Amino acid sequence: ALQPAKSGGVAIVPGDPARSKLVSNISAAHASLDVMPPVGDRLLKVEKDILRRWIKQGAEWPAGPEGRLRAPR
Repeated sequence: ALQPAKSGGVAIVPGDPARSKLVSNISAAHASLDVMPPVGDRLLKVEKDILRRWIKQGAEWPAGPEGRLRAPR
C-alpha cells in the first residue's frame, strides 16, 4: 500500500490522508470512479473516519507474522 501503483499514485501516504488514494477511493460516491470496495456494501462513515485517523497518525502496521492478513475461512 505504500508502494507506487500503476497510476503512479500511492494508496497510503502516512500522515497525509488527503494525498492517500485509499481515502479518495473509499470516499468516492460515483460508480464510474475507482470506489472501494468495488462490490458489496460501502464503508460506514465511522469506518472511513478510522482509516483516515490511522493514516493521519502514520499508518503504522506490525511487522512479521502479526502484520500478515489471513483470508477468512
